Amino acid sequence: MRPATPEDQAAIEQFLLDHLGTSMFPLGNLRRFGPCGGDHPRAMRFWIAGDTAGVVGLSTQGILMPQWPDADWSEVIAALSGATISGLIGDGAQVGAARRAFGLAAAPTNLDAQEKLFEMPLQNFRFPVQAAFSLAPLTDWTATALDWRKAYHAEVLGTPADDIDATARSDIQSYIDADSHRMLLRDGHPVSMTGFNMFLPEAVQVGGVYTPPELRGRHHARTALGLHLAAVAPHHPLAILFALSNPAIRAYRAIGFRETGSFALVLFTGKERIQ
Repeated sequence: MRPATPEDQAAIEQFLLDHLGTSMFPLGNLRRFGPCGGDHPRAMRFWIAGDTAGVVGLSTQGILMPQWPDADWSEVIAALSGATISGLIGDGAQVGAARRAFGLAAAPTNLDAQEKLFEMPLQNFRFPVQAAFSLAPLTDWTATALDWRKAYHAEVLGTPADDIDATARSDIQSYIDADSHRMLLRDGHPVSMTGFNMFLPEAVQVGGVYTPPELRGRHHARTALGLHLAAVAPHHPLAILFALSNPAIRAYRAIGFRETGSFALVLFTGKERIQ
């Protein structure tokens, strides 16, 4: 593998587009920051295998994102030897193989999720409007959104307690800045939150969907996401998401999502070294 140069960006972008379902994070970061890193936590350095047979990206915050279907992990180890990583995100099989190759299969984690990957074309997507429900921007419900995001970090992401408040505040501010998330209101009261981790012309990636425990089992998340997808469908041809819990999977399938693979998210408890 060799480090990417600015001249490689178009080739890397096309390769990631060819594997879009498991490449939304690195593709979005590539388009925003380029292929050679930067100070922003999500800026990424990329390495290229052969004639763009595969790529591996490493963000400034230490998240490794492989996209190399037939990877030779010894090449990855040689290219990234000495680098420290805080986690891995990507195709489930590739992330698992990378952890084994790096000797990190048993490394302690805050999050270790192997989730199902789903996709749904948005052409002609419709969702029935119900009089009691509406979507509102998070700016109208910032305090509620912050409380729910804190709960999401504790319940879903396994974020250390000391980090939850600051991380959740940063998340909600980024959602507001990007106008990426919505609050579902029922008769004017917030009942669920939905949004997109990534907006690209080719697709949106669903993320940050949350309903508080006392309001679950009433199809609120399904309604929130359905209404939000219907609003963006004229501008984006595809929706992508990953899910683990059976209730969430049932909700997404009811909307029209179909399983296409697996997606893994691994966040280590501390920094781990590739060697």
